[in-house]
Amino acid sequence: MSLLIKALFFILLICSCAYLGNAGSDRRPDLLNPSLDKVKTHTKTRKLVGMMDYDQPGANPGHDPQLVRPAEILAEAHVQAMQFEKAVELCKRTLEIHRVHNEPASLEEASESRLMALVSEAKGDYDTTLEHLVLASIAVIANGQDNEVAAIDVSIGNIYLSLYRFNEAIFSYQKALANRLQISEG
Repeated sequence: MSLLIKALFFILLICSCAYLGNAGSDRRPDLLNPSLDKVKTHTKTRKLVGMMDYDQPGANPGHDPQLVRPAEILAEAHVQAMQFEKAVELCKRTLEIHRVHNEPASLEEASESRLMALVSEAKGDYDTTLEHLVLASIAVIANGQDNEVAAIDVSIGNIYLSLYRFNEAIFSYQKALANRLQISEG
């Protein structure tokens, strides 16, 4: 079974477990009310992840570009499940893969930096969020993606606002607005 198929199977297992765990609005979260079936499913999925890492002979599974998209989906699922450490681990892995297989400041790396910023923001770690948004901004500027630069500047402004750093927030919003005006005129 190929590595990508195993990763997709793992994603389906996690999504189905999350769906079943949230089926009733009056039910408690799975972390507070685990069942034996869910523990068994979790054990099977952990074994599957282990196989994904080690069953490719002669390849470095830690840098396999086929793992990027499934890892992104898993990271987003972990954020939604409030499992931030697992999401951070997956984001770090995908960033490393992009750094190995792509040029510096690639759009792929910018996408991963934005995902890492999302995870950091969900954790409440706003300083790390700013770092990743700035890295993403640099990458999209280097690739001439002006629409994305404006969107990232708005996100940076939102983080500054969360930190009660109003002057920096206003500056980021003004920068985003100036960028949007320049795009619409040009």
